[in-house]
Amino acid sequence: MKNPMNKRLPRELKSDFGKYLVIFLFIVMVVSVVSGFLIANDGVGKAYYRLLDEGKVEDGHMAFNVEPGEEFLNGISEKADVTLYREPYFDEETDGARIRVYTLGGSVNIPEVTEGRLPEANDEIVLDNLHTTTVGIKVGDRITLGGRSLLVTGLAAFPNYSALFKDNADLMFDIETFGVGIMTADGFTAFSSDHETANYAWVYNQKPKTDAEKSAASEKVINALREELTKSSMDILARSLKGEKGLSMIEVKDYLATFENKCVIFAEEDMNSDSASMIVFLYIVVAVLAFIVAITTINTLSRESSVIGTLRASGYTRGEMIRHYMVLPLTAFFTGMLVGNVLGYTFILDYMKAIYDKMYSVGKVRTSWNANAFLQTTLVPAIIMIAINYAILAWKMRLGPLRFLRRDISGRNRKRAVKLSEKIPFTGRFRIRIIFQNMSNYITMAVGIVLAGAIIIFGLMFEPLLNTIADRIEETGISRYQYILKTPEEAESDAERFVLSSLETTKKGYKTDEVSVYGIVPESSFVKADIPEGKVLLSNSFMDKYNVKKGDTVTLYDKYADRNYTFTVAGEYPYEASLAVFMNLSDSNELFERAADYYNGYFADRKLTELTPSNVYMTLDAATFRGVADQLWNAFADFMEPVKWFGVIMFVLMVYLLAKQIIERNQTSISMAKILGFTGGEIGGLYIAATSIVVVLSLLLAVPLVNWLLRLIFKEFLYQRISGYMPYCISNDCYWKMILIGLLSYVVVVVMQLLKIRRIPKSDALKTVE
Repeated sequence: MKNPMNKRLPRELKSDFGKYLVIFLFIVMVVSVVSGFLIANDGVGKAYYRLLDEGKVEDGHMAFNVEPGEEFLNGISEKADVTLYREPYFDEETDGARIRVYTLGGSVNIPEVTEGRLPEANDEIVLDNLHTTTVGIKVGDRITLGGRSLLVTGLAAFPNYSALFKDNADLMFDIETFGVGIMTADGFTAFSSDHETANYAWVYNQKPKTDAEKSAASEKVINALREELTKSSMDILARSLKGEKGLSMIEVKDYLATFENKCVIFAEEDMNSDSASMIVFLYIVVAVLAFIVAITTINTLSRESSVIGTLRASGYTRGEMIRHYMVLPLTAFFTGMLVGNVLGYTFILDYMKAIYDKMYSVGKVRTSWNANAFLQTTLVPAIIMIAINYAILAWKMRLGPLRFLRRDISGRNRKRAVKLSEKIPFTGRFRIRIIFQNMSNYITMAVGIVLAGAIIIFGLMFEPLLNTIADRIEETGISRYQYILKTPEEAESDAERFVLSSLETTKKGYKTDEVSVYGIVPESSFVKADIPEGKVLLSNSFMDKYNVKKGDTVTLYDKYADRNYTFTVAGEYPYEASLAVFMNLSDSNELFERAADYYNGYFADRKLTELTPSNVYMTLDAATFRGVADQLWNAFADFMEPVKWFGVIMFVLMVYLLAKQIIERNQTSISMAKILGFTGGEIGGLYIAATSIVVVLSLLLAVPLVNWLLRLIFKEFLYQRISGYMPYCISNDCYWKMILIGLLSYVVVVVMQLLKIRRIPKSDALKTVE
């Protein structure tokens, strides 16, 4: 026999349609975004792994200042059990961008052509599809590279450059001013660049599988490299003593195992962390929504308590009542999940793929139905929703029929009303009592507002944050130009020498950071600080990220010499372009066992045109550092705007739903107030004003809470998981905008609640039988 209570469902749906519509829209919004993101993430991930496999990505690479001999290379291959492949490249400029060009036909790092064809003639080139799409280069265009005109015959994805990092120490990839290309071997040779680098890729003969095995294998390679460098240095020294001229020491310019190479691993790490973050976000939002739904259902129980008492007295069981009051909320929830998944697999999927296409180059991406994503966005949220609602309904339904008939379902003994001072005006006392009577609603509302506020701030903070970072980098810059040289070379007197070394951090729990160690001349015109002999100054970026104080010691590691260096910190120097150590030049050369007058760089406030271009290893200027901030914003811009509006919509829906429940819960009192002559506006001044107080206080409370939360995320999460430094400097404008957006959004809710108050008939007060 059919349950006669089911006949009430259409009537209940019609009378409370607004509530179920909000639940539906809320879950559609959340599930569609997360579902679309996870499917896009899965498709990009599969394309990424396919590109690595089919493109035979290197296991690492090493670069030298000069071409090493065959004996040197064979020694490394035999001792480390690797195969070395010559992969020379050169960097040249084109329209403000740097293009790194390799040769075609290698056995590793084979590109996947996504459009056009491979180069065949000496004046042809294939470019990566990420940089070219960003700057608008198409197949068939001609580019001027290093003063030479080249025809772009195709676009490709490079397995060793799925993310375009100029340098592994960079905080973020650079898709606007950096790109990768390939030319034929003859074309590469004919180009005859002054900036060619002797680069060799290695592949393990026995592939390591675990992270520990990869680390051990890489250590084996670098040990072999150290032995060959020592052997080569001793040989060159002996030959020099015999009077042989024109000899050059072999210096390692770059050494990087693939498991540490951001160009290869960044996409994988980013996708994994993004996926985990989105899933956690989904579960938090669903849990908040489940509590909101449970509270609205409790309000429904309060409104229909006499009906429930009658039905329970007539023989209906607790289970039947629980199931009845879960039907409509869960129907709205599951319908929303269905529609959300449909949108996630269509419109939102295309949007998320477009975001990934602007960040990573992984070849052709194919997406398909993903059972794991479906379970994560459907099954787990459903369990959360059902469990929370069932638990709260079961707790309420434990009361006997008589309690429901008496409308006493608070679950606790009645307490006397809190005595309020008579000095408070009547309307003020009335509003305070409304807040006390609806405390659970308001607490849930406050939690939801803080959560929505955090999402809005997250969407607002990045552009001003990155602009502030760029300004601070420029303000704390040592000089307009920094020149890093391959070998010492004289420059004009207005340039100041320095020596630059590179070490790595060793702090456990943090990703390894590359640290620039500057050796500074006495009474420097650029680094205006007294550096005590035998001690160092740390950049403020270093001290902030690693929480270092004056008088502490820091230990840094030289991976090429397999040696740790411990420094005593004498203080801080304002410099935010990188993590840096500043010491006296004489101390630096003594520490690293170099000639007392050795240097490999210049600070200058003008371009040093007198330097030999082929001897300049790197030039750093303000545009270089500002470009980092620009790239960070370009990477996040497409995602931040939707995040902001997601928070706004979440705020409106949640406040509307809970404010609606407060009005409905006090419907009889509002009806009685109308009988007593109060107008709709005056009643709104009582009930809506109480909600307004909570909303405003919650928005104000959200400012310190969100600030504390974001600072905690930066210090305890972000700093440990990223290389480089991003200062925590959220603009106060973001918080004001969050409050303003919240208040403007709340105005919409107020208008809707005033309309609802005006629709409440006076007769409702006469229908209630106590």
